[in-house]
Amino acid sequence: MLAIRPAIARYNKLLVDRPVITNAVTAGLLGMTGDAVCQFGIEGKTLATFDTNRMLSMATFSAFYSRVNFKLFQLYPRILPAVVKRKPLGEGVASSLIDNLVHSPLLYLPTFFLWTGAVEGKTISRSMEDMCEQFSTIMQSLLLIWLPVNTFTFSVVPQSQRVCFVAVANLVWNIVLDHLHHHGAPDFDFKKWLDLPSISFEIPSDIPVSPAVALA
Repeated sequence: MLAIRPAIARYNKLLVDRPVITNAVTAGLLGMTGDAVCQFGIEGKTLATFDTNRMLSMATFSAFYSRVNFKLFQLYPRILPAVVKRKPLGEGVASSLIDNLVHSPLLYLPTFFLWTGAVEGKTISRSMEDMCEQFSTIMQSLLLIWLPVNTFTFSVVPQSQRVCFVAVANLVWNIVLDHLHHHGAPDFDFKKWLDLPSISFEIPSDIPVSPAVALA
């Protein structure tokens, strides 16, 4: 435990002194880890069937996009009105809404599909087709995960550590995004799930009925 503290202190210093390269390396390694977990742990691939181009696309995109996040996370506090920034929670909610409802659909997801598609050898038109087909499913998952995470990020996490914190949260998100992008939403038969066993109530014919009930 004592050996970890100096390492954390050095890492925090790097985040301040050399934020761009530190965030890029961190995000790239976490993107690579997320893809490995997705392919080996969720999809059950072996070394023989492992898709290295796919891992490369996730790792390089994560590293590259950390730079974009670094700039955006500096921008959000500047464009928010003062009334929103009176309390940390207000700034967190407003920044999260901008990030998820404006940045993600207009810049993040198109860049993701174009970047990963290029690394995996897809044409631009094919990458855009993939985005159109998967956009709704991925956006639903994105909002479910990132609305609360980004609210916490912009409310609590110090600005110098926000990109790194988001990169760590991306470890989970990259697994979700990676799987949805390459396999789509999991098949789930809701009709079958909701098909509860029918229960019938039968009254035996030999049960005597009182005269009052018979007259009714």
